[in-house]
Amino acid sequence: MKVFPVVLGLIVLGVLSPANVASAQRKPAGTAPVRVFLDCNTSGCDFDYLRTEIPYVNYVRDRTDAELHVLVTSQPTGGGGRELTFNFIGLRDFMGVSDTLTTVLPQEATQDDQRKGIARTLKLGLVRYLA
Repeated sequence: MKVFPVVLGLIVLGVLSPANVASAQRKPAGTAPVRVFLDCNTSGCDFDYLRTEIPYVNYVRDRTDAELHVLVTSQPTGGGGRELTFNFIGLRDFMGVSDTLTTVLPQEATQDDQRKGIARTLKLGLVRYLA
């Protein structure tokens, strides 16, 4: 079968890629999930919804217990919507590893649209810390 060498090659490339080597130095594979402190007081931040949609991290209530602080801020847009900025601030093992993502929620976005938009952006931002 020719599929096996290709799959094995992809696995080796994935394991030895620089990003995975760097993350392996920060947090060994097989350890507990990333501890996340979610600091979001804007409309649409439904913590119960986010916990069910993103169950592969541990949410903590105290920032000092976290490995990742996610600060979500909001500002109005010219069209009546809102721009949300997600600041991913690495702590402990992720010290110095930070990212910023933004998303725009249109004026006509329903509560469900807002929750889904926040969850989608949060998932995208977590990828680097989960890899």
